[in-house]
Amino acid sequence: MPDDLVVPEVPFSFYGTYEKSYVRKRAARALEHLFGGAKADGYTLKVVSAYRSYERQMQIYRNNVKTRGEDKTNKVSAMPGSSEHQTGLALMFRLILSDAQLRNPLQGRRKVNG
Repeated sequence: MPDDLVVPEVPFSFYGTYEKSYVRKRAARALEHLFGGAKADGYTLKVVSAYRSYERQMQIYRNNVKTRGEDKTNKVSAMPGSSEHQTGLALMFRLILSDAQLRNPLQGRRKVNG
C-alpha cells in the first residue's frame, strides 16, 4: 500500500470513506484541479473508485471470472498485482449531465485556444 494515500476534496458517487476513496497525494491535487475546472464549466464529476488493495482486486477479478469467464475477464479486468488502481494513481469517475446538457451538449462550453 502506498504510504501517501489521501482522500481528495472532490465529490464521490457514494457516501462515506472507504478504501476506494483514496488516491496518492500528487494525484489528489491534480484531481481537485480537474474537478474544479469541470465545475467552473458547469459539469459535475464524481469519483466512482480509486485505490484498490491487492485483496480487493482479487475479489473483483474472481467475481468477474465467475460471471464472465476467464477469457472475457482478462480483456476488461486486471489480475491482482497488475492493476493500476493498486498504485493509487488510477481512478474511475463519472460525468453527471443535466437534462439541459443532454439536449444541448455544447451549451456552456468554453472555447479553448490552440
